[in-house]
Amino acid sequence: SNPSGVTIYTSSDSFNSAAASLGTATVVNFESATACTGDTIQGCTAFDGSFYSSNGITFSNPNGYPLYIAPAGLFWNLSKSLSIGQFPYNPNPLSQAAPEYEDDDLVMTFSTPVRAVGFDVIDSTSPTIEFKDSNGNIIATTGLSSEYTSYRTFIGIVSTNSTIKEVNIIDAGNDGDDVNYDDVTFYP
Repeated sequence: SNPSGVTIYTSSDSFNSAAASLGTATVVNFESATACTGDTIQGCTAFDGSFYSSNGITFSNPNGYPLYIAPAGLFWNLSKSLSIGQFPYNPNPLSQAAPEYEDDDLVMTFSTPVRAVGFDVIDSTSPTIEFKDSNGNIIATTGLSSEYTSYRTFIGIVSTNSTIKEVNIIDAGNDGDDVNYDDVTFYP
């Protein structure tokens, strides 16, 4: 149950329409970041988040797994995306699984709290998503829509009563898959 003044969206069009009055969106799509290539991330350079932190957002894994940029065209992803831990860069998604004991949790922190944030989740087993205010209080919690039929789905929130300082995405756990994140959009 989410408090009044908080609306969860599963359509990016509806989300952007509802948030448009808040100002100009900042969009992070990772297309300018250097992607890892090959079969594994061995030898790849970890994701450099300094560009994004200077634009108001930082990304981290709470258990210290490194972040990488997955190239376009792998699995069900059409563009570059943010990946966590070890990504199985094998062109056949059925032939290689991710390590079972790493988590794909992601924390997004805004240097200045925002009124709305949305993002794509790719290949996910229904994570729990918490939106927190500057004091660390959870202002809304959601999962993915049970009706989503593709491996890429959108989740967003617009809040009129409180600002959002952090998004905490808690992966379903040691399920041997990878969860990627893309097209993070936030409004002041």
